[in-house]
Amino acid sequence: MVDDGDVDAAVCILETEDINSVVSRSRKPMKDFHSPFLGKTDDEIRSWVKKHLTGSKVFAKRTFTILDKDTVKNKTCRIGYVGGDDRMVLAEFIATLCIRVPIEVSVRSWDEQPYVGEEKVHDRMFYEV
Repeated sequence: MVDDGDVDAAVCILETEDINSVVSRSRKPMKDFHSPFLGKTDDEIRSWVKKHLTGSKVFAKRTFTILDKDTVKNKTCRIGYVGGDDRMVLAEFIATLCIRVPIEVSVRSWDEQPYVGEEKVHDRMFYEV
């Protein structure tokens, strides 16, 4: 799972469920770690985000990104929303900030996004048009 703030959109790959222990954004090179989110469903992660991150001043408040085996293999990730809509957006990893940051700052609506199963994978070209 990845989360970013709505000010500088810096990426933070959560390596723990203890939010209070996160002291900085993710940096390269990252050390090996075991994600506490492995094996969890999109809905389980969404519930965790709602409980732990909604209202945060550091992390995104409305959206989250799930990295999985397809992130490495296909360079894609799934983007979710905590506002009551359980559909997921499939995007190239590089395009996640083009989707999430405008939603976080209310420039774009989550309802306007094409969802998994409805459209092709979102990529940079999708947003550069």
